[in-house]
This record gives sequence, structure tokens and C-alpha cells, in this order.
Amino acid sequence: MSLVATLISNPVDPQLDTTVIDAASAALPAPSQAEWLFNEVAADIRFSSTEDIRTISDRLRAALSELPVDVVVQPLADRRKKLLLADM
Repeated sequence: MSLVATLISNPVDPQLDTTVIDAASAALPAPSQAEWLFNEVAADIRFSSTEDIRTISDRLRAALSELPVDVVVQPLADRRKKLLLADM
């Protein structure tokens, strides 16, 4: 299944950089290069997996647990960005 992991940090205090992206990519199966949605604030990492989305999401959150970064893992197909709500 084609999936995407979206990493989001607080725009007032951006925390995303290449080190965070590399750590997230290392926790994902066969990740593609990250696509910045908003420099240092939000990025998408596409990947494919047959694992349960919850399992992947939990593993990714554990890998980034020391950082103030929210994680969303969802199917890539029919993805629509109508509203993003992140609680920092």
C-alpha cells in the first residue's frame, strides 16, 4: 500500500531539519526523499508497506519521541488536505 508520513512542528519554533527527516526515514520501510511542505515546519515522506498503519505510526513516534514533532501516517490514495489540526 502507498502511504505518506507527514511530520509537523510548531511554526513559531520550527524543529524539522535533515537530521529529523533522516531519523524518520530510518524508521520507515523503503522511504522516498522527503518533500518539504513548509521549510523546517512540515514535510511528507512517501513509502510503501503492507504493515498496519498504526504499527508504522507508533514506530515513527517512538523514533521521534524526544522531539516536539507531530506525526500523521495515512494512505496516499485519495488524500485530501482539508484541515490540519496539530496540538503542540
